[in-house]
Amino acid sequence: MAPNAKIGRAFKKGALTLCVTVALVVFLFPIFWMVSTSLKTADQAISNPPVWIFSPTFKNYEDIWAKGLLLPLYNSLVIAASSTILAIALGSLSAYSLARFKFYGSKFTAYWIISTRMAPAIAFVLPIYLMMRNLGLLDTQVSMIIAHTTFNLPLAIWILRGYFAEIPVDMEEAAMMDGCSRMGALFRIVLPVCVSGVVAAAVICFVFSWNEFMYALVLTGVDAKTLPLLVAGVQTQRRIMWGEMTAMGTLVIVPAFIITALLRKHLLRGLAFGAVKG
Repeated sequence: MAPNAKIGRAFKKGALTLCVTVALVVFLFPIFWMVSTSLKTADQAISNPPVWIFSPTFKNYEDIWAKGLLLPLYNSLVIAASSTILAIALGSLSAYSLARFKFYGSKFTAYWIISTRMAPAIAFVLPIYLMMRNLGLLDTQVSMIIAHTTFNLPLAIWILRGYFAEIPVDMEEAAMMDGCSRMGALFRIVLPVCVSGVVAAAVICFVFSWNEFMYALVLTGVDAKTLPLLVAGVQTQRRIMWGEMTAMGTLVIVPAFIITALLRKHLLRGLAFGAVKG
């Protein structure tokens, strides 16, 4: 290889490394700032210029625990996990039908389903609120699970449809020739092959549900309050308690980091495999 070519490749590699490093710094700095602020005192958190060197304190975490962190944390976990399971279970059946059975308007149906996810959430808040009020489900985990499943289901269907469409039909036909039913082929052949796609869709649904604020604000009050509402509650009319807010924000992002770290292999494989057929 010519020296100029080697220099060019080294330059491109160095430029790419520099760009990736800058991007990482830009995207990770807010997280670093939030975590570091959560470990500062109230005076250090609002200091100008910022305090970079300080002795960490866990007082902010003690304060938010005293304010009743356990119930919102429990509610968020139950609601996010339940709505994710329901969205994946129902979405798998719908996505498989759209991927395998061709009927008049099947492609339009798929686009219509995902278009409901693109609509602004505020458009559905009032109807869902009236429904839950008439059913007597306001300020319950059930109302939140139903609402979160509603806005996660179109996303799960759209993502899983792309994965299912990539699976050769011959695999299912061979299974059905050996005695499997259509549902048996789905659960024994398609889903195991697409496990990475299912995991990727589940993680996305879980994160959306975990971070959701608007429905929680309208449908809950005390018993079913979630973590995002608790975070917003530290902003009072007199001041913003930055230490407690950043401590809560740090706790909110921890589950997403843990899930992503544990399932990173499935996520990478699923995202790489998930090309959606038109």
